[in-house]
Amino acid sequence: MWERLSPPGQDGNIHVVSHHPTTDGEPYFELGRYNLDTGAVYGKTLTACDVLTKQVWQVE
Repeated sequence: MWERLSPPGQDGNIHVVSHHPTTDGEPYFELGRYNLDTGAVYGKTLTACDVLTKQVWQVE
């Protein structure tokens, strides 16, 4: 989603947000919202995730 400050999803929905890099370069998971932007545009890690299992793949 483009809206980085969107509210967490409800009733089992998960909002996956970006355009707001995490400060530590790690994905951030909270109930109903996952932030997977780990700063790749700034030369940091690119992150992909299976949103059902939270398995993460990262490439530097």
